[in-house]
Amino acid sequence: MQKLKYKVIEKLNTMNATSGEINLLILLSKYQDEKGFVSGVYYKEVCEKLKISYQLFYDLLRSLNYKRIISYEKGSYLDYDVKILDNDFSNENFHDGYFNMNHKIFSNFKFFSLKAKEKLLAFRLMKILLTKDYIRDRQKSFIITKEKLTTEWTVFFRVSFRAMKGYLKSLKEFFYIGLKDGKYYITGKREVYDRNQQTEEEQYNEFRIRKICRREKVNASTEKIMEFAKAINRKSQKLCYVPKEKRETTLTELLVQAIKKSVEKYKGEERCLNPAYVHSILNKLIGYQ
Repeated sequence: MQKLKYKVIEKLNTMNATSGEINLLILLSKYQDEKGFVSGVYYKEVCEKLKISYQLFYDLLRSLNYKRIISYEKGSYLDYDVKILDNDFSNENFHDGYFNMNHKIFSNFKFFSLKAKEKLLAFRLMKILLTKDYIRDRQKSFIITKEKLTTEWTVFFRVSFRAMKGYLKSLKEFFYIGLKDGKYYITGKREVYDRNQQTEEEQYNEFRIRKICRREKVNASTEKIMEFAKAINRKSQKLCYVPKEKRETTLTELLVQAIKKSVEKYKGEERCLNPAYVHSILNKLIGYQ
């Protein structure tokens, strides 16, 4: 469930989150379950995706925990289990408002390279531009007077107007921004509106399959993981005998059993992920052929 509640983003501003902290939170949000829980956060994978050092990963994890954005604990000797605080959607509580983190802008490394306040300003603009009126007409511009930007938005972000102008200039990578007659006209580019081709479910499945293979010492290439992730799309819906709120957790448990069973006769490098075989075992565990 790639969602971050508005209040989580607002807390980033209140707590003066750094650019690196925001980047890590965005990445974590892509692999969370409906309760905001991310199981199996592996430092090497995070460092590779965010292009940061191992030490910085641990520093960011601790600082987000200190600021009460996340909590975490050791999941295995290799990885961590992380909870994004105040981001629970298990009761389908959507009325507080949220950002869908599968929009292309949140996978663009140019966005990750922005300053912290520039990212937070982008979030605020997207909160406006991703409402129904603007989604229906992507050419429609959000209009804000220079005076309001100076008196309200600079106060909200605790920056000078000069700094705000610099932030807007940087955001032209993702927004069309023009100034006319004392008013700013801001329109989202495609990266703001469009979503990634790979579905949220496929990304989540890939993440949990990698975690299981890593913890169970099963060798798995990226291609095999992607193949298996697609094969188990919507598989949790087959667990109709399990309460809805427990289906994803149950599917993860069954995946662990299926993968372990598929390699139980092998050792070392022979322990390799076989998507077709694991899928057949999983079907039997679920209860149908």
